Amino acid sequence: MRIVGTIGNQFLWDREKTIFLCSKMTPYGYYEKIFAWVDSLTENSYVMCCDTTEMEREVFTALLVNKIPTILVKTNKFNGENNLQVELALKEKRLLVIILGREKDDKGMTSMLRNRYLASHATHIIAGYVSMNGSVKPLLRNRKNVEYLVGEEPSAIAAEKETTNRLWCIHEDKILLRMFYNDKGLHAIKQQLGRSYATVRQRIRTLTMPEQVLKGREFEEYVLSLFKNSEKEEYSLKEWRGDKNLNGLTPESNHYPDFIFQYRNGDVCADFAIECKWRNVLTNDGYVEILSQTNVTSYPRFADEKGFPVFIILGLYGQPWEPLELYILPLDVVTSPYLHRDKLLRYKRMSADVPFHFNPITKELI
Repeated sequence: MRIVGTIGNQFLWDREKTIFLCSKMTPYGYYEKIFAWVDSLTENSYVMCCDTTEMEREVFTALLVNKIPTILVKTNKFNGENNLQVELALKEKRLLVIILGREKDDKGMTSMLRNRYLASHATHIIAGYVSMNGSVKPLLRNRKNVEYLVGEEPSAIAAEKETTNRLWCIHEDKILLRMFYNDKGLHAIKQQLGRSYATVRQRIRTLTMPEQVLKGREFEEYVLSLFKNSEKEEYSLKEWRGDKNLNGLTPESNHYPDFIFQYRNGDVCADFAIECKWRNVLTNDGYVEILSQTNVTSYPRFADEKGFPVFIILGLYGQPWEPLELYILPLDVVTSPYLHRDKLLRYKRMSADVPFHFNPITKELI
């Protein structure tokens, strides 16, 4: 990979850097040790991190709140300009955002290529939680400059001890919401209120936009960003449907796909529809929930009535705005709400962040 863009203080890239890496779905019991490391850093520390996993994102936020010089590494694009902590860190010249792009001969998943590139530019590597089956573990194998905060191979899932069982009061809710909307992050809110990480996160979800709705919208925006007009081809968004629900009442349009696009190349014009799904977990036996039972029936009917193809774009893991894996599923493949991971593999994109292309002749989206 190579650096294709930068925002902020480029001087930070020339310093000796520590990189923080962490597997997804970090158990709450490990949060204390990871954030204790963050709190031990000084203004003379230079930390490089991503915000792909939930813990990486929270550590990045804690670094900004603690005013630690930080390098955030992104692939494809950066969309954090409206984050108040990011804005302040850029203004105070203690943040550098670097955007990486793939080289022509790069092979493999973008996340793995990115992490290898960063590890090669780091003096020291800090590993938070390392999943036995994740992509971080093989990257760190046999490296001499790695420090494991919770052990390389945790033998048991740690549980977080609740510090209090008292009910939430209005005063606490005001503090939580004020800090949340100032982008202070989970760690700062936890320190301020003396609650557990799990309790704080649950309260945020209760008081703000339903998490699933928010993440669905973020993934839709990510998918939209990959439809880029070229000199010959043009994509226009004809319809963008948002799921609506009031007291259990939903409109019929909720049973239709999220997007309807029109492809145009000279005199060639064709429509197609897309349903977006982002998932961060699989069932214990390896299945992914793709559609509801209602949509398994309604989407083929919609395709027949409209006379154009429907595709399901599935994002797995990472974050909805930057999934680790991306799949393009033709509608006729999804004959039941769940598909096994093995059946998905043939529809996986080599890189999640390259632009889409629709072929009006074969009716394929690649």
